[in-house]
Amino acid sequence: MDNVTPADLPLPAFLDPLLAYLSDSLPAPVYSFLITLLSHLLALCTALYALFISLLSTHPLQWDAQTVLPPLIALLTSYLAILSLYRTTSWMFRTSLWFMKWGTIVGGLIAASSWLLMQQDGNALAGRGVVAGVASLPKKQTKKSKTRQRKPKPWESFERHREWQFQENGGGADDGIFESTRQKRKANTKTR
Repeated sequence: MDNVTPADLPLPAFLDPLLAYLSDSLPAPVYSFLITLLSHLLALCTALYALFISLLSTHPLQWDAQTVLPPLIALLTSYLAILSLYRTTSWMFRTSLWFMKWGTIVGGLIAASSWLLMQQDGNALAGRGVVAGVASLPKKQTKKSKTRQRKPKPWESFERHREWQFQENGGGADDGIFESTRQKRKANTKTR
């Protein structure tokens, strides 16, 4: 028996006008899919027809393997071809929907974390950075128990810098060692 694939089987002539119209109006991959499906369905129908004709034309006691097996094998291969075509196509659609769903979910999580980390207005050159964004979150949430002086600008006096540094280091009026050092510094700056 020759090696005949269902795509090689000629489709009936009454389908020619319909196939001509579909080839003009459908994209090439869809049209190819339709032709393959029709060819396999035609092979399935002809295998069923040959099986039923061979079984009905003879008495059940006269059935032999040479009469029953070829149509049965053709029926099985046509059925499995259609089944694999269906499963492959449905798997492709399910997989693409899965990727779209999880892509949307992961993209939403990334967008939410970006918003949470305050990166929505940053750019690669002048952005605040992830570490600075995360580090500033606890500072914004806690209330300051004491007021601090603002850091002096570089052009302000050295005395202002010393006072600010003294306050940052935790020195206060009741701290004797630091207070005496502060008084000595003030006395030294006044005498100059």
